[in-house]
Amino acid sequence: MYRDRGNWKRRGIKLLALLLLLAAILGTAYYLLAKYRIETVYVEGNLHYTKEEIMEFVMDGPLGENSLYLSVKYKNAGVDNIPFIAAMDVEVLAPDTVRIKVYEKSLAGYIE
Repeated sequence: MYRDRGNWKRRGIKLLALLLLLAAILGTAYYLLAKYRIETVYVEGNLHYTKEEIMEFVMDGPLGENSLYLSVKYKNAGVDNIPFIAAMDVEVLAPDTVRIKVYEKSLAGYIE
């Protein structure tokens, strides 16, 4: 009978530790999502696309509004495979501010 009490005590401690770990993970995730939410976007160098279209190209996906995610995503790579755009650089200026530099392709000839 004495062993049964110790078993329940260990289970309770393990459950409490698991709940504390889960609370720490959820708290950290909430902090990162709230602190690094993008409020201001500067777009430079775009002629063929609007600011909103450029923002859609760069800030896609479920975490597209998070500056920490964008800094990791575009650290060593730019945005490619978009017509009329040679490259785009994404620079995080502050936790809530991002600058997108657009380098467009020069057109050889076209009809308006």
